[in-house]
Amino acid sequence: MNEDLSHEVIARRLLESGALNFEAIGKFVAEIGPDLLQYDEGLHGVIFGKYNQLACFMPATDLANIVGNLARARHLANDLNVER
Repeated sequence: MNEDLSHEVIARRLLESGALNFEAIGKFVAEIGPDLLQYDEGLHGVIFGKYNQLACFMPATDLANIVGNLARARHLANDLNVER
């Protein structure tokens, strides 16, 4: 990858662009969360980390079909001593 487009540069530019509005995301989660907890059977969440931003609003079975068994993948990585 071009050094000018490293993950760190892309992440910094994304943050500087204002494309991610953390305050609005927090407000959305605070407003809809209680209803989801009481009435919905799907898996919902917002995940932020160094290498990803994910907003997931789909049934857990659909998510599993897309990403597979993450727990099994983590255990396999640990067994193989794969660095994270």
